Amino acid sequence: MWEQIGAAAIYGAIGGGVGALLGALLATPFRRTRFAQTATTILTVAFVVIGINVAEPLLKPYIGQYLPQPASQDEVLDAFLTEAREDPMLTALFAKEPVREGELRATLKEILETETRADKVRDRAFKVIKDLTGSRFIYYLKRGRDEDLIAFTNFMIEMMDYLTEYEPQFCHRFYYDPMFLATMSLEDIKAKMGADRQSRQQELAADVIVNAFDEIPSYDVDAAQARLVEAGQLLNELLGQELIGLLTVGGQKPQSDEEAAAACNATARLFEHLAESEKPGESIRHLYTLSG
Repeated sequence: MWEQIGAAAIYGAIGGGVGALLGALLATPFRRTRFAQTATTILTVAFVVIGINVAEPLLKPYIGQYLPQPASQDEVLDAFLTEAREDPMLTALFAKEPVREGELRATLKEILETETRADKVRDRAFKVIKDLTGSRFIYYLKRGRDEDLIAFTNFMIEMMDYLTEYEPQFCHRFYYDPMFLATMSLEDIKAKMGADRQSRQQELAADVIVNAFDEIPSYDVDAAQARLVEAGQLLNELLGQELIGLLTVGGQKPQSDEEAAAACNATARLFEHLAESEKPGESIRHLYTLSG
């Protein structure tokens, strides 16, 4: 269970950035047209339905004057990575590990060379970015300073409480159904989260990365585990056996707004329990240490 809970927090942290990146990757080839927004929507939908190789010759007689000149893959990736660097968390990660940006670029270039459908590009790119940012972010969460872990967690609780009240279905999908984020633009994500909250979340995640120790600090594992057991009991009291499966990434789906809200509220209360424990930094660190 702890691996799932930890993963949910990580996906929440990378969610805003991932949505922005995918939008940039798919939109870049169309930005030079004089009706870029409309063209992007029309062409992307057409390409998803029947594929680029078939859609382009069918559409060209009708909207050929608006079709962009083919951009090289390097131009697309240059524009894409420029936008990626606007996300504080990704900026921090690339600064800390410059090799990651090159690895990401090479992998995305391979996707652009082999895929002709926009939906396939989107899905594969999302997985690549999610796996990269998720695996590296949890590495730094384990090594984060107590004050950064606590600040990040307290803000995550605030975000979960906000979404539980105003966007319960989005809240559950944001934390427990990461593939859903592949379909959303940065503008849509900000509309749900609030632009200021989205930016603040990414800044706090960046602080975790920038200030992390080289090694996992030593701590009382047994005491931290005992606090997690208490938190697990709280989850069972809040959700019961019927709904506990909602706290699994890609698993049980809520059947109503009430179930979605219950799952997000329970997750927030779990992190609140850890954040208010005797040694919150150690409790939070132990959760991420168990998460992978």
